[in-house]
Amino acid sequence: MDATGSHEEDEKVTWPEFSDGFFVYVGIGLLLLTVVNNIAFRVIFGPIDKPAQKVSSAPSVRYRLRSKNEITSLDAPPLVNAP
Repeated sequence: MDATGSHEEDEKVTWPEFSDGFFVYVGIGLLLLTVVNNIAFRVIFGPIDKPAQKVSSAPSVRYRLRSKNEITSLDAPPLVNAP
């Protein structure tokens, strides 16, 4: 570095070179990690078995959720008198 704070022109960044074998091992490792993760999720963190619900003879009622932003009617914008 000189007094102005700039780098010399001759300096180059050297990046490590990865062989094809490295990428194969990383790919196999990620695949095994995915399989182990899926097995662990299904065995350890799987869904809880719920007891069967009693079936009622009453007809089912469907409810619809509304948001506060739901538009129930469209109103025209106020008219502005043009000059």
